[in-house]
Amino acid sequence: MESIVENDVIIRKAVRADVPAILELYEELLHEHTDLSNALNDFDSLEVSADTIYVAESECKVIGTIQLSVCKGIAFNCRPFITAEYLIVEKQYRNRGIGTKLLAKIDEIANSVNAECSFFVSSAHRTDAHSFYKKRGYADDVIGFRKTYNEE
Repeated sequence: MESIVENDVIIRKAVRADVPAILELYEELLHEHTDLSNALNDFDSLEVSADTIYVAESECKVIGTIQLSVCKGIAFNCRPFITAEYLIVEKQYRNRGIGTKLLAKIDEIANSVNAECSFFVSSAHRTDAHSFYKKRGYADDVIGFRKTYNEE
């Protein structure tokens, strides 16, 4: 499995059976555990929302993921915008074009809905990731703010 390259990887919408693998990736990124039954319930509700989770898959194994939301509004001459979150590629598969393919999914969706722009946030300490995003056309010309609720 170590020989995975970009051409071996497909990007597709996540299905319910992917949720355990996605949670493993989230734990790698966020360093916190999410209950599987809660995640499955929330995943099922995505079918009726503007949120979509995509996975990078190779040899029937989920090795990366990203979540996108198409947001409609009246700004940008009524053109939608896209928010993206939770881009993660399993550590052993990084630097093989997989993250680039996941980001390309944003561009594909943006073009299909005539979006004005896409927003992507990343934790301040992830400077290697920031360099990766900049090389792929993302500018760090905005400041993001986060308010956390119900910390345990």
